[in-house]
Amino acid sequence: MPAKPKPFAPAKVASTRDLADLQRAMWRVISRPLTAANGMQRRWSDGQPTSKVAAQIAKPNDRLTSFERLEIYNRMYWFRVLDNLYEDCPGLRAVLGDAKFIRLAEAYLVKYPSGSFTLRNLPSRLAKFIRAHPRYTKPHTALCHDLARFE
Repeated sequence: MPAKPKPFAPAKVASTRDLADLQRAMWRVISRPLTAANGMQRRWSDGQPTSKVAAQIAKPNDRLTSFERLEIYNRMYWFRVLDNLYEDCPGLRAVLGDAKFIRLAEAYLVKYPSGSFTLRNLPSRLAKFIRAHPRYTKPHTALCHDLARFE
């Protein structure tokens, strides 16, 4: 008989460990990149519907499914961190233009998601990312690297 798959999140929070596990599960959902249409991804990384993962974290209510409830947080997270980089990096935006800057910012945040309670540190590894991934800033990679270090 095959082993039953481990649940994504605890079914009940009965301890501090359960709470930490639930918080980690929630973080994994809300920090996943959005789709091109700015929605939550419909499939999880293992191929199962994200709605199944969402149902383990949030209960539906009379207006929203579990998926829709978590999608609000997923979108809020991404819009907030993208907005933060957008505001913190006016020089990069001026050189790249908004569309190219957003592609850079999204790729950067996938590689280096926010790891601090403050957004002040969010662009701290942006220069390193630009150096390692010049395709996002060509043909102005050297200038963008210097701007990221400055900004």
